[in-house]
Amino acid sequence: MTGDDGYAKRAERLRDSLQRLILPYVNRNGPRVERLVPDLFVRKDGEWEAFATPEAWNFADTRPNRSETTNAWVLWSGVLDEAHANRLWEVVQDWRIDAISRRDHTRLFNVARSEMYGLWPRLVYARERGDAAVLYRDVRDAVGPMALHGDSLWEHLTEDARSSAHAFAAFSGALLYEGLTGIRPGPQGGYRHCLIDPQLDDSIRWARGHMEIEQGTIGVNWRQTADSFEMSVGLPSGVTAEVRLPPAALGIALRGGHRLEGRGWYAIESSATFVVTFGEGVRMESGRPIRTL
Repeated sequence: MTGDDGYAKRAERLRDSLQRLILPYVNRNGPRVERLVPDLFVRKDGEWEAFATPEAWNFADTRPNRSETTNAWVLWSGVLDEAHANRLWEVVQDWRIDAISRRDHTRLFNVARSEMYGLWPRLVYARERGDAAVLYRDVRDAVGPMALHGDSLWEHLTEDARSSAHAFAAFSGALLYEGLTGIRPGPQGGYRHCLIDPQLDDSIRWARGHMEIEQGTIGVNWRQTADSFEMSVGLPSGVTAEVRLPPAALGIALRGGHRLEGRGWYAIESSATFVVTFGEGVRMESGRPIRTL
């Protein structure tokens, strides 16, 4: 980080854009706030390097640039190079909105400084990294108590400050759906050439879902055990997809001594079924040829 003017300039531009976009709304109905995202770790003195270790973290330190929310914005923004992003994620990935932080406002300040507002960049980043364990765990931590209360989506995360029926918090459901089904628009052609990239976690054994588009219904249905994985992908006529078998599923075949081609991505032009077992490796079935990418 020290002396990285390219990083500093990118972070400054992002920070200034966020201030212009968000601050007028924040200051309209509340106390005057000078900076919502104070620092974004724009440092030239190496402070970030010295600070970003689990041993150095102090939950009593409530300076804005010490908050999980600020760190999440940094990761989501993409201003860090891969090495620094990996290092920062190692530090913040295990910070949780747990029962302790919900009761301790000082600790919650560090873990989720802007509460539900700041959670989405963290969840999006976890999804993009393929870190399903963090994605699903954080959704459960944040939204689970709301479901247990039989309530709608809250604005706040503390136990004693509920403000209900906030639609913006629905991003957690959208990311959960995208993570479990893996249905996403492709970079070229949108949903006419979609991506199917489900994220597996040991705590979830199966999932199924669908999306209605102009051409019909895209459907995904998968199930996993310790030694097998099976996924069916349904496509309407005229729609193609690139399908990624999750690394955990491919690991089953590798443990069985089976040789794999490609990177686990496959191009399909019609509905298909993928079966991965310890004994057989990867088996694919479809009405049209399947290409390995």
